[in-house]
Amino acid sequence: MSKHTNICLPVNKSTQQATLSHETGIFSWANVARVLNAMPLGICECKTEADAKGYVKALAVILSALVLAAIEEGGAL
Repeated sequence: MSKHTNICLPVNKSTQQATLSHETGIFSWANVARVLNAMPLGICECKTEADAKGYVKALAVILSALVLAAIEEGGAL
């Protein structure tokens, strides 16, 4: 008889960690899409995860432009 009670398959640790965080993580593109869809007047209406990624990229560019403008003007926005 074998002394081992658990049989485990060899798994790459990084693959296992990425899979677990993807399945149970708080951040997911589906959650981002829900938040963007909750905006008033249907400003950012997301139908797919690709839409959510595009809106996040656009919002990041706009936010960085505003921050750079504030730094350039000495903090007067």
